[in-house]
Amino acid sequence: MKRTVTLLRMGVALGLLHVSLAAALDFDPPGRPNESGHAIAEKLAAETTSAEQIYEYFRHYSPVVRKKASEEMGRRGEEAMPLIVKGLKSSNRYEIRAACDAINGMRGFFGVNVKDERNNPITIEMAAPTAPLLAELLDHEHMYVRVGALYALSRCGKAAAPYLPRVVKFLKDDEWWLRDGATYVLEGVGSPEADRYTRALAKAMLKEQHIQCLNNMSKVLGSLLQTASTADAIARTIVEQVEGMKTPYHRQRGRDVLNKMGTEAAALLPEIEKMIKRKEQAIAKAMESGSLGKYEEWDLEHLRTTQRILAGEEKKPKR
Repeated sequence: MKRTVTLLRMGVALGLLHVSLAAALDFDPPGRPNESGHAIAEKLAAETTSAEQIYEYFRHYSPVVRKKASEEMGRRGEEAMPLIVKGLKSSNRYEIRAACDAINGMRGFFGVNVKDERNNPITIEMAAPTAPLLAELLDHEHMYVRVGALYALSRCGKAAAPYLPRVVKFLKDDEWWLRDGATYVLEGVGSPEADRYTRALAKAMLKEQHIQCLNNMSKVLGSLLQTASTADAIARTIVEQVEGMKTPYHRQRGRDVLNKMGTEAAALLPEIEKMIKRKEQAIAKAMESGSLGKYEEWDLEHLRTTQRILAGEEKKPKR
């Protein structure tokens, strides 16, 4: 009996806390009280729901509902842009982030996993005029907003180029979300405007520990170095430092950049050959002592693959 009473008291306390937090954070769930997430999702996706009605859910207390609202707003295309701009100018961080996500059209946990171009009719031409507003949000007090602004800015194409000096500073940030967002902006701007920042991106990649961010940096850097005038110098920097990267997987992401350059990085073959010899010697010693790492031979084989690609004996990867 006592246990039941205690649980009831806890339930009431949690309910009061929920109401207090909602009031403190200045948001109210639109629609019916205790409306289910499934019902809200169906409502947001309905053709009869107006863009204005979708916008009401930009400040909903649930991040799942806000994400769904941003997705549905993005699907409205040009019709949605005035409301998206309204969201970017809001003082409510949840409205701002939902507006950013509507531009970006990303899916996944907090919008950082997968770009979904098919379901987002917000084109680069539509997004470009929002670049100045998004750039202002890079100084927002909440990281949640700064992350969203970076990803949205990556959809603005060349319009984001004037803000690259501010964007690249995030490559050194302690939060990987911000480093990843900055990398996407460099990709969105592309050559030749982003070429001057490839050195900063290479330095960030060589130090990067977060796998998702590392993969993205490697991909973007490899693409930019195919046209950048600084390609030779940066490729040499990668060769000089790639052996010091944390794991065989990390080192392979560094070599991926060289692989994408192919024979354009052929001048580095002598350095690659020296790396192979050092690796062979290290593996031989490890085998003698019984301390051979699980992926060391895999690491050597992929190093040899890079050698063949740079020598023109094997095709470089398409992506």
